[in-house]
Amino acid sequence: MLFRSICMTTINGKPYRMFEPANFPQYIQLEPIVPEGYFDIASNEDMIAVEDWCLQNNCGKRSGWNKFYFDTPEQLTMFKLRWA
Repeated sequence: MLFRSICMTTINGKPYRMFEPANFPQYIQLEPIVPEGYFDIASNEDMIAVEDWCLQNNCGKRSGWNKFYFDTPEQLTMFKLRWA
């Protein structure tokens, strides 16, 4: 699956990069930004913060560890406006 980096964001004070899968335009994946040569995964605490915002605003659903799905293009736009 090919991903397109669309922007950077901050969640709980930590930098993340937002990706959009090429073949699934209504999904977003979030990955932490780390120095070259290092590896990290999105923390559950950070993803819960995003998930809570989605639930409060009826805007998307968490569909994996660091992935979110949106029923409509409007929901996706609202998510990008908040987190981008």
